[in-house]
Amino acid sequence: MVRTTALTEQQKLELRERILECAMNILAQDGAHGLSMRRLATDVGFSTMVLYNFFRDKEEIITALYLRGFEELGAELKAVRRFSDAQRHIEALGHAYRRFALKRPACYQLMFGTPVREFTPDQDCLEKSYLCMEVLIGAVNEGVTQGLFIELPVEMIVLQLWSAVHGMVSLELRGYFETRADATAAFEIRVETALRGLQKEIAEC
Repeated sequence: MVRTTALTEQQKLELRERILECAMNILAQDGAHGLSMRRLATDVGFSTMVLYNFFRDKEEIITALYLRGFEELGAELKAVRRFSDAQRHIEALGHAYRRFALKRPACYQLMFGTPVREFTPDQDCLEKSYLCMEVLIGAVNEGVTQGLFIELPVEMIVLQLWSAVHGMVSLELRGYFETRADATAAFEIRVETALRGLQKEIAEC
């Protein structure tokens, strides 16, 4: 049996990550109803007593997964090459958002989709989740500076763009496209039309 008192801080961090990865795998395979402290302890390979040394309950585990998902999404967006042209930068951010969702579908569903009965994000969680959009907000602000967009609050422009990207990604994850190529083509068209609808020259024609 694992004795947490004998572990180094690094080993504790690694074990915590192992628990979270295992929990996410269970969510991906069996959904929220399949995740329990007993099941998780069994899959990780130690007693529930050890598990409780790291997490108070199932809700705390799901909260950790939720927050880590937004941290990973934020890192994905920050890693995008910054273009001087704001439109190209926003398009690249949209593709990065989609890549994250396709790479981590169970995590994405936890963040934005399938509700988990034991978990309702509190205000602190919601505020932390908004941080991942800072890169997009920065790109939109740059677009405003470049005269790209019609006169709308930055937050409204961000919402319009995010809803377009999120909507297409959600359809793709639910299997609405026959092939990945079809999904990619539809995604690119949707991003383009969302941007065109917000552009000053197009809107004023």
